[in-house]
Amino acid sequence: LMLLTSIQPLWGFLIYDIYAMTLRLAGIQHENYYAEMVCGLLTIVLVGQFMAILDVTIVNVAITTIQHDLAASGAAMQLVVGGYTIAYAVLLVTGARLGDLGGHRRLFLGGLGLFTAASLACGLAADTGTLIGFRLAQGAGAALMVPQVLSLIQRSFDGAGRARALSIYATVIAGGAVAGQIA
Repeated sequence: LMLLTSIQPLWGFLIYDIYAMTLRLAGIQHENYYAEMVCGLLTIVLVGQFMAILDVTIVNVAITTIQHDLAASGAAMQLVVGGYTIAYAVLLVTGARLGDLGGHRRLFLGGLGLFTAASLACGLAADTGTLIGFRLAQGAGAALMVPQVLSLIQRSFDGAGRARALSIYATVIAGGAVAGQIA
């Protein structure tokens, strides 16, 4: 929880930086409302993608503190780390198909809501079993949210704009993996 509250002031800067980078790389002037709206969409979905990737790796940094604070066994800590990834991997294809059936926007927002609520619950977890359960819920939220990112990029951009959007997408994934290791 202390780690999350120390990082919180940086989120506003991160979101603005991704938005500004998106506008700059897309070559968009502020007067073009539709283009700004599409870049705003890209910024929102990429922040969701960043959080999902960050959450895979950030627990590795905090694992000793979590183990000490919750007096958890090594096996329980393996489930804390791996539970998120297992739930994410098992439900990823299902999340993509549900996005096709129920709408990409709706599934992205539902996944983001579940992911965010589960993240808060993980920070407040009082014991290892609860933490493992909420990490599984986080993975399920990410599995609903992440497949919608590429779908929304494919549907919202074309030509050179799509290539730029996918370049930013790749940068955000790499940045999330690195940020998780140094946070």
